[in-house]
Amino acid sequence: MSIEARSQKALRMLVDVKPGEIRALFGSFAYFFFLLASYYVLRPLRDEMAIAGGVDRLPWLFTATLGVMLLAVPAWSWLVARLAIGRLIPIVYRFFLAQLILFFFVFHGPGPHPIAARVFFVWTSVFNLFVVSIFWGFMADRFHEEQGKRLFGFISAGGSAGAILGPALTSVAVTRVGPVNLILIAAFLLEAAAQLASQVASWRWRPVGQRATDSKAEATANTEASAPAPPTPERRKSLREASTPAALLESTGIGGGTWSAILLLLRSPYLLAIAGYVLFLTSTGTLGYMLQSRMIAAAAMTPTTRTALFARIDFWVNIGAAITQSLIAGRFLLRFGVGPALALPPVLTIVSALALGASPTLAILFVGQAIRRVVEYALGRPAREVLYTVVTREEKYKPKTFIDTVVYRGGDAASGWAFAALAGQGASLPLLAMAVIPLALVWMGLSVWLARRHEQRLRA
Repeated sequence: MSIEARSQKALRMLVDVKPGEIRALFGSFAYFFFLLASYYVLRPLRDEMAIAGGVDRLPWLFTATLGVMLLAVPAWSWLVARLAIGRLIPIVYRFFLAQLILFFFVFHGPGPHPIAARVFFVWTSVFNLFVVSIFWGFMADRFHEEQGKRLFGFISAGGSAGAILGPALTSVAVTRVGPVNLILIAAFLLEAAAQLASQVASWRWRPVGQRATDSKAEATANTEASAPAPPTPERRKSLREASTPAALLESTGIGGGTWSAILLLLRSPYLLAIAGYVLFLTSTGTLGYMLQSRMIAAAAMTPTTRTALFARIDFWVNIGAAITQSLIAGRFLLRFGVGPALALPPVLTIVSALALGASPTLAILFVGQAIRRVVEYALGRPAREVLYTVVTREEKYKPKTFIDTVVYRGGDAASGWAFAALAGQGASLPLLAMAVIPLALVWMGLSVWLARRHEQRLRA
């Protein structure tokens, strides 16, 4: 057996990949690796900026982030309608890269001004959701539903590997070069992601067993309303050709209007349910983040120490996520489907809230948040992206981006203000921790409904 054959056999022990999918799998893996490495270099710095800008200001920062998203999503929809995705994605990444360089010069001084710190927090929150949402929309466009179940877990592991490198770089470099110089490291990694995005989009490949995904999606995307007529053989052929990577790079855009993201979302109960799922995900997560920020701010730590602490937490969380994604996620999704993977994060949220209510300490909070994040990254996120493999191509780039950005940050803003209101009334830490349980119960119910509707779309 040749070295190449042995390597492919070893790879298939980790992930159920077909011969025609290997190049696309590793290209997507590396693309996500550099993208999340860039963000996770910045994330500890963002969390430190949140404290430097004032913990009491966090609800305002979440609201400002939502406002920026409301302006950015129509602009993104306008660009998607007119430019080829393969060309547009690197342009967007380099747009963010230029802003990173600007922050680097702004922060060079005796210390970050509170206003600059708040702007950086908002910018990083927008950057994270936008670039990751674009990535997963691209993946849902390139892989069909069955491939998503097999491969998205492994591709997610690429992101987790990058999310391990990012905090590791930060924890080592922050004491040697200072927090501000971390921005240049993040910029370098983001440029590598932009280069890989261009390469992945330009590759001509056709996976084994590829289906005419878009014709399936178009025939089932609006099953809640009247069913469209089946596409003709000529139409099916054009859809197959339009879904190849070369066409993704060379096409002139998806079409549709600037506000079509919202219209498509409102017309589809399936997409609205996904939006509800994301809303509960981020609302419960933000309540935990607010608790964490309040408890850490009360501790006597220097900014460098806090940045290093945030980096270490991210490091160990992402190691757990990478191991789970590489060894478990793909097989779990194939065996049990998306339903259990979607339901696990709300179940763990309830367990964590009960534990924190009984013992409101930083150690319990860190452990509960870490376990939930591992499961969300390793199973919940890939399962959520599989849901988009049965929608139309326009829905993958427009309503999906709206859900992943505006809806996500809307949950941040709403829960941030709810936390501030409860804390303002003198609510204790155990009560604040238990406030997520009603939300998590509804979240779990949405998981079950989405899993059933997803299976109906597949059968259709």
